[in-house]
Amino acid sequence: MATEDFDRERLGRRVTFGLDSPIPAVQGWARDLQSALAEIERLWEALTTALADLDEEHQPTWSSDEAKARGKAPIGCTLCWPGDGHWPCSSRLIADDLRAALSGSSAGGEQ
Repeated sequence: MATEDFDRERLGRRVTFGLDSPIPAVQGWARDLQSALAEIERLWEALTTALADLDEEHQPTWSSDEAKARGKAPIGCTLCWPGDGHWPCSSRLIADDLRAALSGSSAGGEQ
């Protein structure tokens, strides 16, 4: 689900309408939706926090300060190198794929 498709306000109005309904089945549906929305919010927060932590921990590293100053490409990740052996490291590539999925696009430009 793309973030722009997730209209919290609209869904919140539907939950409120359902909870106020005189029909017990609609009230049950609204409670279930309310629980699902709370879980989505919890998972969204956990995912965005994890991505921010990953970005902070996995930074590029250069062979020397001189190489960095000359604009050379990084040799790897400060955390993963030399095991991973490239930049961006596998962790950053996975994070990029997750961000693309959250935004409704894909790394390959497909949707």
